[in-house]
Amino acid sequence: MPCIARPLHLDLPLPEAFEEKLAHAPPIYTPSVEAPSYSLAPGPNEQLLAATSRLNRPPPSGVFTRSSTTIALALRQQEEDADFPTYGCNGLMSGEIDLKCTQGIHSVQFRVVGKLSLACSYGGSYNYRFLNFSHVIWKADRSSSAVCPSMHTFEFTMPSTFRDFSGDSLLRVRPLPPSYEGTFSGTSDIYVKCHYSIVVCVKFSKFGIWKTSKKLTVPFLHRPRTRPIQPILACPFPFLTTIKTLPEEWHEVVSSMSAKDDIELKEINCHLFIPAIQSYALTDVIPFYLHLRAPPESLHSFLYTTVPSSPKLKQLRSLDFSARPSVRVYLLRQVNATVREEQSTWSTIIGEGTLRFIPPADATSSSPLRPPSDGCETLDWEGEVKANPDVKAGTFKVGKFSVQDFIVLSLTPPNPATSPFEEHRHRYPVKLCTNSFLEIH
Repeated sequence: MPCIARPLHLDLPLPEAFEEKLAHAPPIYTPSVEAPSYSLAPGPNEQLLAATSRLNRPPPSGVFTRSSTTIALALRQQEEDADFPTYGCNGLMSGEIDLKCTQGIHSVQFRVVGKLSLACSYGGSYNYRFLNFSHVIWKADRSSSAVCPSMHTFEFTMPSTFRDFSGDSLLRVRPLPPSYEGTFSGTSDIYVKCHYSIVVCVKFSKFGIWKTSKKLTVPFLHRPRTRPIQPILACPFPFLTTIKTLPEEWHEVVSSMSAKDDIELKEINCHLFIPAIQSYALTDVIPFYLHLRAPPESLHSFLYTTVPSSPKLKQLRSLDFSARPSVRVYLLRQVNATVREEQSTWSTIIGEGTLRFIPPADATSSSPLRPPSDGCETLDWEGEVKANPDVKAGTFKVGKFSVQDFIVLSLTPPNPATSPFEEHRHRYPVKLCTNSFLEIH
């Protein structure tokens, strides 16, 4: 007979600690209040502080085609009637290769090539292949008599980075550059082209080991999207309010405007405040705040035309007492290229800022300066700067070519030749991206 276990019922007393826990029973459960209905639009007493919405655009449905006498290439997900196929960062390149003649084909190869070309007016040139992907789609097998198919499909994902072998002592991994083309004039003119292409190569076998080949080359555009990692403060002004409540949203760029060597005047301290992220979209309106601080005689010499103390400067030219100083904040793009160990640099302004003078509360109509309290007076401006609409590419570097961007503070006194102060230009590096952090529309 099998042994069947039966439960034992023992009337044992419960421990005192357990009886105390039972005495403190949990409260009676009551359902919580329903959550309020959610809306994308702020309510009457709400404000939109930040948004990370992205427009989920459906991929284009067009097909881009190019063909030669022996090869035809079709690329999917392209805009209708586009001049060139376009791919973004990690873009999927997919399509078909159609061969009009399949007899005697030894192999079918698919390549993606990225190349930088520099040409100078003095005869120098530089070519650098930074991307060279190759894949054999089909190859003849000697042990088989199979004929090459006439249709081949392929897929390739564009990489986001490349290894830079341009001669630096350290190998660097850089973001894959965008398609770029430009001509820069100066002491030496230079033509720059950063371009990409798809190459389909078909090799034919004839007379044993001797082979001929046919190629189809299709240029395409690489348009990688880059974004800042955080948005610009939505309401940056009044500055004195935001710098106290949100000091982490501002970055201070400090420089000084010096007097000429033979002039005994204190320097003017310049404080330019820009959004702390220091990375902005080409479409962003970038706020800034400029604060100048110096003794009264220094700021007065910067604001107004002064009679020079040197007799030679007095005779240099007639003074224009109606002249006013120039205060500018702008975006500067610097292009650097090295060909045959000779480096050339071109700079151009890509965005001019708008400044609004902020008079102090105790300024008078005759002077914009604040009466000194600690021996120094101040001048303040607020404003915005934005890249010009014709600027399409952001900051990048590839090989011996680079595009760098700066925000520049420029102070020019009236009558610079006779002014006791030198002209002042201070630039600070920033990064320009193709897309804004916020994309609401």
